[in-house]
Amino acid sequence: MYEKNNVAVAILNGNLEEAHELMKNGEQLSGQYVKNNTSRIFEILIDKNAIDLIDLLIVNDFIKTDIYEYDSFENSIFSSIAYLSNSGNVAIKFINELLKRFKNINDEVNDQTLLGYCLLEGTDPAIIEELIEGGCRVDYKNNANENFIYQVINEYRLSSETGMNYLEILTREGVDINQKNIAGVTPLMLAAKKRKESYLEILLQNGASANEQDNNGNNTFYYAVNEQSDYEALTKLLEYDSIDFDIQDKNGNNLFCEFLRMMENDDNQIKILEKLIEAGANFEQSGSYYGNTKSGYDWLAEKKSSILEFALKLNSLDLDFQDNLGNTLLHKVCSYDLNYDREAARELYKKTKVLLEAGANPDITNNNNETPLTLAQQDNLKIKTVELLMSNK
Repeated sequence: MYEKNNVAVAILNGNLEEAHELMKNGEQLSGQYVKNNTSRIFEILIDKNAIDLIDLLIVNDFIKTDIYEYDSFENSIFSSIAYLSNSGNVAIKFINELLKRFKNINDEVNDQTLLGYCLLEGTDPAIIEELIEGGCRVDYKNNANENFIYQVINEYRLSSETGMNYLEILTREGVDINQKNIAGVTPLMLAAKKRKESYLEILLQNGASANEQDNNGNNTFYYAVNEQSDYEALTKLLEYDSIDFDIQDKNGNNLFCEFLRMMENDDNQIKILEKLIEAGANFEQSGSYYGNTKSGYDWLAEKKSSILEFALKLNSLDLDFQDNLGNTLLHKVCSYDLNYDREAARELYKKTKVLLEAGANPDITNNNNETPLTLAQQDNLKIKTVELLMSNK
């Protein structure tokens, strides 16, 4: 059992006048008992707006007023402020007076400022506003060049409501909504990557750009579509911005071709495909894949027949379109390497049938004077497809 401290006991019992007299007579807050009760002591002083006792604690060096000397904000008076569950007028008035007694309030402690510490601890937004009013700067960026908007979005402990309040405060204070970190990632990209759709609206309303590119050449649309398969996020982004389908990443690929490459036959991705087509995606667009140029038609030719059928229903395909080698979509389907897979042969037959029924011309020749039939005849597993093509001549 630790020996009790008279000043601490007086404060904890709400006898602030007694505590004041004890300190004036030379008694100090010290010892393990005080350390164990520091947070509660500060909470009482804040709640009672006991700024006179704070001044005595400053004189006695119990509270250090130079933040540059701090090793951590934890167990300081600021941690008690950060964790206040209810900030009434008394607490706001106390904070206003307290900040006047401190210097270097914008100095970093463990790569974080006082304001940043309070933001990430989920401090009452009213207190955040008071800290800013008291001189805490909002333009700080950490070692990764992440501003406070980015840090708020990245903090998993914050509730959606608190985070949105913070974003409203920070944008109102002029924090750059499109500030990139050292990897080129913007707050909007981060919100999409973390599926924090409640944040997307605020960011977009305040001018966040969905076409900004990171160091890999990817933008927010890319992350919503190709990393998260997030139809709702894509829809929200399109309410404020349009997709630049010509944007390429550092590997020479683009959003639509990458989506088609990874696309599976599920309802969510089918919805995304439809939304991308509505937004202006075109199967003629091409990108680089391991040094080779592949168009949307190339990727579509490799997909299940059900995806091909859906694309046809969207009236998004030019069945007579020929690439630089003269190949149509039917050429691409018929030349697909089955790799000795009988199920793939059955799927190729179905795709060929779908295209022929949709009006694909089987007599078009490519630059090598080859028809789709010529290409299909090069693999014995494609015999059913060959018969189908011959019956359509």
